[in-house]
Amino acid sequence: MPHRWSPRQSLLLCLLAAGCAAAPPPASAPCPEPPPALGHSLPTEAELSAEHERLVKAYRTNDVPALERSLAPDHVHNNVFGMIQGKEELLADMRAGTLVFRAYEITSSSWSLKPDIAVVTGTLRAEAERAGKPVPSQDFRFTRIFVKREGVWLEWLFHNTIIAAPRK
Repeated sequence: MPHRWSPRQSLLLCLLAAGCAAAPPPASAPCPEPPPALGHSLPTEAELSAEHERLVKAYRTNDVPALERSLAPDHVHNNVFGMIQGKEELLADMRAGTLVFRAYEITSSSWSLKPDIAVVTGTLRAEAERAGKPVPSQDFRFTRIFVKREGVWLEWLFHNTIIAAPRK
C-alpha cells in the first residue's frame, strides 16, 4: 500500500524543497541552475515585491476583498498562536473583527524565485488584536510562499513566529 502523506507532512516537504532549491550548491560541487521550463520565465524580485506590498497593505488596512483576491483558495495561514487556518477561516475572523490589524510593516525580506513559486522570508512589525486582546508581541519572523496560478501570483502559505527577546 502506498504511503499517504498528511497535510502537515506535505507542507513540510514543500518547505524543505523550497529551502533546498534556494540554498546555493556547495563550492566543491557546483551545479548550474537548470533553465526555466519552456514558456516559463523567472519572475523578478521587483514583480514579487510589488505583489507582496499589495498583500501587506491589505493586511494593514484589514481589506478583506483584496485578501480574497490575493490568497490562494487552498491558502494555509499558520499564526503566532499555533493555529492553522485556511483562507475562509482567516477571512471570516477578519470580517467578524476577531482579528484586527492596527499596523503591519515588513522590516526585512529575502527572496528565492522560481518560475511558478516564490518564497520570501524576513521580519515584520505588526500590531494586532485577536478576540479583543492584543497580540503579545509586535516583532515576528515570517515565511510566505507565493504560487503562480493562471498567470496570477497568490499567497499560498504564511507562517510567522514571535521573535524572542535576547536572553540576558
